[in-house]
Amino acid sequence: MKKMMWLFSILAFLFLGNVANAETDLFNLGTYNEGDTPSYGQDVIVVEDEATGVKSITQSKNATGFGRLVFAVQLSGDFEIVTRAQTGGESIFIISDEYQIEVKNLRFLKAGGEEADGPNSMSSSGVSDVKLSVINDVAKLYIDDLFISKIILKPDLVYTQLMMSRIDNRSNFYALNIDSSSVTTDSTTIDATQNCIPIESTPISHGDCMANYSLAGQLHVPCISVPDAFGGTTVYDIKMNQQTGSFTFDLDMGSVKPK
Repeated sequence: MKKMMWLFSILAFLFLGNVANAETDLFNLGTYNEGDTPSYGQDVIVVEDEATGVKSITQSKNATGFGRLVFAVQLSGDFEIVTRAQTGGESIFIISDEYQIEVKNLRFLKAGGEEADGPNSMSSSGVSDVKLSVINDVAKLYIDDLFISKIILKPDLVYTQLMMSRIDNRSNFYALNIDSSSVTTDSTTIDATQNCIPIESTPISHGDCMANYSLAGQLHVPCISVPDAFGGTTVYDIKMNQQTGSFTFDLDMGSVKPK
């Protein structure tokens, strides 16, 4: 039962936690050095312009596939997402269960598998500000404040995941901001004693991926596989610190790394 509690807390955090407040840059590149892979990224790396000192995220040179960035969110009602980027072949997905909004190649707007109304295209080889505005269940796409297209969304949804995928070596992402009064933050640990729900999973003890608890109160889980919305999985290495006098663990934010 104790292992079950630990695992549920970890999964709940990875899917629902670590979300930024309104008007916050989710990238937080100031906390990363050149050459780092952000905790929310896979097959990506932080690079820094030597002349300006400006940092961005691009595909790592030793990537095994396209890069991607994944954030857990709780978005509902009206919200706005803005990314500053030099584009390659990437797309942005805002996901609610089986329904999703997609900004393909940061140029083409879709939702629920339907194409958006409007010109729906714009070419640019430079750095652009791409904005997705959702108001009254209508999504509108802007590039450098120029309206591109719009589409009516399925109403009353809560979007729980924000993903950037297919990041290649032409891509550079400089910032990602969410502006919404409905963004919620759950960076604190969910109390496992109140959420003891049976879940099916493969054993977390396997070879060099055995979870270890130290007498100092730290739980190290080197391998935890988390499914994404597209049928794939990401394996994370995490550490959790036990709260004094309780069986509740706080996730060490700096320790979360995709393997």
